[in-house]
Amino acid sequence: MRWLRPSLGLFASFAVYGALHATGLALALRARLPLWRRGLFIVLAAGLSIMALRVGLFVGGLSATLGPGAPYAVFGFSATVGAVTYGILIRRVGIFELTLRELALISCGCALAADLAYITLAHWPTLGRWWLAVFWWFAFSVGLWYFDRRRCAVIDSSRTVG
Repeated sequence: MRWLRPSLGLFASFAVYGALHATGLALALRARLPLWRRGLFIVLAAGLSIMALRVGLFVGGLSATLGPGAPYAVFGFSATVGAVTYGILIRRVGIFELTLRELALISCGCALAADLAYITLAHWPTLGRWWLAVFWWFAFSVGLWYFDRRRCAVIDSSRTVG
């Protein structure tokens, strides 16, 4: 796992993390997209990962005077921004049609996951900063999985009734 640590630099590492998650989504979800569109999604997701990191660093610099809860607010805000923009990208590319409600719930889950990762890192710093991305990936992926399963269950039940 040494290659997951930000020896590349923080921004390059987050771009790699975003591209890894996007690659997993592009290959795992049901959407049948042309290869060029999947590639575009992966590149844009890497850029969004860097943008979310930049937003977090910017807000972190502004929040230095907010007190001991500031890091949690910063990580939660950054995770929310990342989840909303990533969800919009997923919808625009045609991978999954997230509703606003679904996107809001996934974003809240990502904010909670980022804060949980921050708490975990305080106790086990050897996990490295990539741990923040792992918690976020997991929350976003579980949210997509849940809403996909729910939507499929509704479609299946409507087929049996009709």
